[in-house]
Amino acid sequence: MTADTRPVVDPAFDHDWEAAQHHLEVVEFIQRDLALEKPDVAPTLTRIEPNALAQGTSVDVDVSGTNLALATALKLARGANEIIASDVTSDASVVRGTLTIPDDATVGKWDVTVETSDAKMAKLAAAFEVTPKAPRTWERRPARSAQPLQHRKAKHDRTHCTSC
Repeated sequence: MTADTRPVVDPAFDHDWEAAQHHLEVVEFIQRDLALEKPDVAPTLTRIEPNALAQGTSVDVDVSGTNLALATALKLARGANEIIASDVTSDASVVRGTLTIPDDATVGKWDVTVETSDAKMAKLAAAFEVTPKAPRTWERRPARSAQPLQHRKAKHDRTHCTSC
């Protein structure tokens, strides 16, 4: 600040004004310095757990890697098809989310992709496998007895059937 923009203050507070000015200059310098030193490091992915899931099912997944603190999106991609995870959270080394595989998702290997809030992206190629929906199993019940039901004669009042 120049002398003409300095507010008029009591000379007893002149020292406090200079100390406040110096503090403000230090803070501005630190902010500029931090902005210049901000690393421009892209995220990397190393693995996904679990790495396979059947069609029509849902599971929470963990994607491990580096520089993932700013991750905001997690998805599987195969060609033009995408499966987007919900409830995505992250820290520096893990992105967590819930994947729900549709019933009609293409069976096979899918790429895992993470996107960050600063527009960076990391991909782990063919790291997740969509497997076929498990076949529906039917429980076999024992066959019904071929013998006709026995008619109870005890306490029979002949009002409920015509065969008596």
